[in-house]
Amino acid sequence: MSLTLNGELREKVGSRAARKLRSAGRIPCSLQSPDHAPIPFSLDEAEFLAARRKHEHLFDLAIGKDTYPAVVREMHWNYLDDSIFHAEFQAVVLGVAMESEVALSFVGTPKGGVLNVLLDHITISSLPSLIPDSIEVLVGSLTDGDHVEAGQVRMPEGCTLVTESEHQVAIVSGAGGGESPEDEAEGAADSVEIIGSEASEA
Repeated sequence: MSLTLNGELREKVGSRAARKLRSAGRIPCSLQSPDHAPIPFSLDEAEFLAARRKHEHLFDLAIGKDTYPAVVREMHWNYLDDSIFHAEFQAVVLGVAMESEVALSFVGTPKGGVLNVLLDHITISSLPSLIPDSIEVLVGSLTDGDHVEAGQVRMPEGCTLVTESEHQVAIVSGAGGGESPEDEAEGAADSVEIIGSEASEA
């Protein structure tokens, strides 16, 4: 199921034209496709954000006289006011699987140690209509020294992993940061040598 968004072709591109669009409540966008050159267009910002809040992924972009099935490929945010600076769409073929990057959402707190995220996105393959917002990674049962590989992340129905399964996405390390047993042993040995040296000199 896809949602229709009405786009308007951009007659002018560039930073000045883009600023005018944003001030008018529209998002500068582009549509990428292997079949034709990129199409510059704009969307009503409120309409697009409303669709995103409903977790829509697949859109029918009505641009001019044509309609293109597409998914969001990338969004650039203006972090000063949390608005969308630019949105890039990718044309898709309905019923044909495609690769896409999906964010990982780490759920829970490790029983011991601190969670270090090594990879916050993974690549999956799925039909455009099945691309998830994010994929949960449960870390509540982990403890110091444990790690999570991409192959251990549970894929949503209809999705298959493309990222190498051995790729580590997170690891739990100790929070204390104290000396290792080897360091402590070396320190103890140094102390003995120093004491012995002082005793001989006395």
